[in-house]
Order: sequence, then C-alpha cells, then structure tokens
Amino acid sequence: MGEIKLTKDFILENEMENFVSNSIESQLEDRQEEFYSQLKDFHNDKSYKERFSRCSLTSRIGIEIFKFQPNRKLKSKLLTVDLTGSLMSIDEVAESTHVGKVIKLPTDYSGPFSEGDLVFLSIDDTVGESINPDYAFLMQFAQSNLEPKMDKPIQKTAPKFVAQLYSSSFLPPHEYGIKAETINTFAVEPYKILGTYEI
Repeated sequence: MGEIKLTKDFILENEMENFVSNSIESQLEDRQEEFYSQLKDFHNDKSYKERFSRCSLTSRIGIEIFKFQPNRKLKSKLLTVDLTGSLMSIDEVAESTHVGKVIKLPTDYSGPFSEGDLVFLSIDDTVGESINPDYAFLMQFAQSNLEPKMDKPIQKTAPKFVAQLYSSSFLPPHEYGIKAETINTFAVEPYKILGTYEI
C-alpha cells in the first residue's frame, strides 16, 4: 500500500470541521440549559395570580403558554423584524412551545391538575406560525367595496397557538383591546391538555 500524504489544506479542513462540530454541540447544550432555566423561571412566576384574581372559569382550564427566548442572554444592540414588521432587539425574539402553566381552574374542580402545574399541549396547536385571526377577518373585505382604514398594517401571521386557540382566549376585562398576536393565556377544554411536566 502506498503512503498517504496529508496536505496542509486537508489538515486545516478537518480541524475546521471538528471545530464547527464541537461548536454546534456546545451551542445545543447551552440552548437546552437556557431553555430549562427559563422554564423554571416561568414555572416560579406567580404574576398570573394578581392578573386573574377576579376571573373565574366554569368548565375550562386557564393556561399560559411558555415562550422560549433563545437569545435572552445576548443583550445585543442587533435589531431584527418581528411578525408585525416592527423592529425589535434580537434578545427579545421568542419561540412558542407546547408547554403551558395552569393559571386558573374551574370552580368546584376535582380533576388531576393543580394551579401552577406545567402541562403539555398538542404541538399542532402551539408550535410555529399560522394565519393571524385579525388578518383573516380583514381579508374578508378584500373582495368587497369596503376597504377598512388602518393606522398600522396587520401582520399576516401569528404564533400558531394564537390562531388555533384564539376563540378560547382568556383575558381580564381591561385587556379587551389586546392585539391577537400577543395573547398567551387561554381557557382550554381539559382534553386539550396531554399531560404534566415535573420541573
């Protein structure tokens, strides 16, 4: 068998591949660590108690969706565009997850969930983006003679959980004017909750 000659380019290319591979593995571990750190903070946040203190539910369960901010520690001056086309700093970018927290239970509830429990919802209902309900309503006028006057354009997409659970939005009365894409609290039927997660 002949000798194998390793050229400088070959060695540099392999070093670069190893560096990138190790870097990606390190980033994934850091991201997972950051995810669980934020999930723990979300679980410990009890601000919903004051916000919904005067609200009650009859048969549904109030949940708040957990949004993960992958760049929260960056504290960067870099700007990006959000779903509405508005500028936001890169550390404010949030990804919706299929994890929620029970924030309100029906009166006389005797089921398996307790207030503050972390719960799983269907990924189909929560993760990703979908058509914004406000935008879909506005598009009903597209083929008519009516053209609504808008101060600001309405974004075409919203987090999927907003689009899927919009009719189940759970908001205190004074938040009636909230934009659809910012809603993250819902009153869902118990069957929509798939299970719990212990932190």
